[in-house]
Amino acid sequence: MTSTTVPSISPSDQDVIQAIQASREEHPNLGVARLQAAILSANASWTLSEKRLRKILKTTDGGVDARSAPETPLAPTPTKTAPHAFPISKLNDELNVEQWTRKVQVKVFGKTKGKGLVATEDIKEGEVIWREEPFVYSPSWGIQDAQSTSKRCALCALPLISSKFNPIGCGHECGSVWCSRLCASRSQLSHPFLCSVQNPAVAPLLKYIREQAWIALGAWTKVVALLLGEWSAASSNANVKVGTSKEWKVVRGLAAMSLRERLKVLSDWEASQHANGVLWKTSHELYVQAFDAPSDPVSAKKLAKLKKNKVLPDDIHKELFEFENFLIHLGRMSLNLEAHGAIYILHSHLNHSCQPNVSIKHLEGPNQPGRITVIAKTPIAVGEELVVSYVDPEGDVKARRNKLREWNFGECRCKRCIEENKKQRKQKGVETAEAGAEGDDVERQELDGLEGELRDVLGL
Repeated sequence: MTSTTVPSISPSDQDVIQAIQASREEHPNLGVARLQAAILSANASWTLSEKRLRKILKTTDGGVDARSAPETPLAPTPTKTAPHAFPISKLNDELNVEQWTRKVQVKVFGKTKGKGLVATEDIKEGEVIWREEPFVYSPSWGIQDAQSTSKRCALCALPLISSKFNPIGCGHECGSVWCSRLCASRSQLSHPFLCSVQNPAVAPLLKYIREQAWIALGAWTKVVALLLGEWSAASSNANVKVGTSKEWKVVRGLAAMSLRERLKVLSDWEASQHANGVLWKTSHELYVQAFDAPSDPVSAKKLAKLKKNKVLPDDIHKELFEFENFLIHLGRMSLNLEAHGAIYILHSHLNHSCQPNVSIKHLEGPNQPGRITVIAKTPIAVGEELVVSYVDPEGDVKARRNKLREWNFGECRCKRCIEENKKQRKQKGVETAEAGAEGDDVERQELDGLEGELRDVLGL
């Protein structure tokens, strides 16, 4: 038998860049030698020297070509304070994007980047792409205080100061009112669990949320009320499996990371760990009492009535009420809350770039503060990803990247960051050429800074 020799192919730089990205998608911390081995293992017909690989890595800022980089490659990188963890999300395979727009579709980019939205047609600058109502709304405290005193709709937050409205109040006189039958109907599953008359065990939790001004905990409280209401309504149907509803799929599809992991990214995380631990423990205890195990018999009886005396399956109970999962849910809320305090199903799919091509507008003003309009900032070609900025785009590359690291998104590698970072490194190289050993100097300065932070935290 005659053996066949596989011809050696010298790949183009762009092919190598794509191979680097694919390898680092699976193994983000590979050194050059191991990265070369991984690329050649995946591309057996290639010939690629370590010298050439190093050159490509250097000229493309770590393997991402600024000319063709995807708009939102937030590359997870280890920090000096803790091992790396980064937000994860799941694909909602039952999501019907067309209920909002036919101009975009969901695309999965990989394990690290996760999912995002891409255009299905050419979109013009200034064009409205879609409008969206909140999945859950936890607005500013001024609005929430108005809702609690019957001055705004308990669901959509529409002001009820005009005589043209005939508000629909909660039959149990808890103070909640709705602007229309539609809003009252949309609240019928969740409100009983948030009503201090029907579920008195929730009152201490709601009071604590207000005292702490904790928007994320308030948002999760509303989500749980919705999930429990949906479960209670469907519990009489033996064909419905708990945890499979569209509401559950939306929640599980949101990007999530535990508050515990998020805390470790902060430079003084060890010093603040105890204080945050107390905050988390207190809120968890009130949360469990509100929705799972009230501390007094009267409240327990009323909650059981709302649940129709049914018991959640063990796996669902653990997912909702176990302490570590509670921290993940709080992180999930914080990650996905829009600036005005709402979580939106389609909007939550938008990834980050420091050069966003869409903007989020609240065009309805005070009449509909929760409704958003997504508008193209620039022309968007078919197949191009839609992106927003998670941080203040006016900051420099260091400030933007540091802010993103606080949520463990890793180092932003969008086109703008790559180009600005290359420019800064080039300038820095010229400025420190005479000093020599630039890398050692930078590392020493970072260590000195960390030592200073630690001394300040300890009061030394």
